[in-house]
Amino acid sequence: VLDTVSPQITCPGDQTEVVDGSCNLLLPDYTGAAVVVENCGGSVIVQTPAAATLLSGHGTVQVVQLKVTDASGNADSCTFTVTLDDTTNPIALSQDTTVYLGAGGTVTIDSSFVDNGSSDNCGIVSQTLDITSFTCAEVGANTVTMTVTDVAGLTDISSSTVTVLDTVAPQITCPGDQTEVVDGSCNLLLPDYTGAAVVVENCGGSVIVQTPAAATLLSGHGTVQVVQLKVTDASGNADSCTFTVTLDDTTNPI
Repeated sequence: VLDTVSPQITCPGDQTEVVDGSCNLLLPDYTGAAVVVENCGGSVIVQTPAAATLLSGHGTVQVVQLKVTDASGNADSCTFTVTLDDTTNPIALSQDTTVYLGAGGTVTIDSSFVDNGSSDNCGIVSQTLDITSFTCAEVGANTVTMTVTDVAGLTDISSSTVTVLDTVAPQITCPGDQTEVVDGSCNLLLPDYTGAAVVVENCGGSVIVQTPAAATLLSGHGTVQVVQLKVTDASGNADSCTFTVTLDDTTNPI
């Protein structure tokens, strides 16, 4: 008597399995989930890949075969897929930092400026900041939020303080040396030369101070006065220059 009737096996439906903290999965044993119809009993089910096979990576799709063989060597098989799923959010870690405006009055940053070891079990695909560009208007402390996204699209956020500093000194150019004519008493009220200076700066808002101050009384033909013009910006950066004012008497004696 021969048994030539093959058993019939029905696999479970496609499966989704959650990976662990290392983004791995030990493949489960699905043989107990198969439905087998046979005439004589004594069949054996073999799974390929075998149970406990190591799989890795979010979105990995593994085809699994279940094959049933009865005592007479008759066999049947079926397949289904196992898809790996990452459900663990990334961990966003950020730190405070200080950045400096350039000569153009701007500075641009990315996540590397504030990231402090963000991590994810399956891998990070992006780290973005809600603010990446700063100008003179943002000098001081600014709250910046970093969003970390992993391969599964899961996110985490972390905020830090980005302190923007302006350390670029303005540059001032004085007018050339001046000759001023004294009055009938051989005196001169020193003019205001601040408007004659040329200033180059990145952020604006600078103040020019003249020493000696405008309206200082000078006297005497041939007197030479050194005048300093000093420019200071809103962040305390400064530059200065000097020139001379020579007094000249053009009034004939009587």
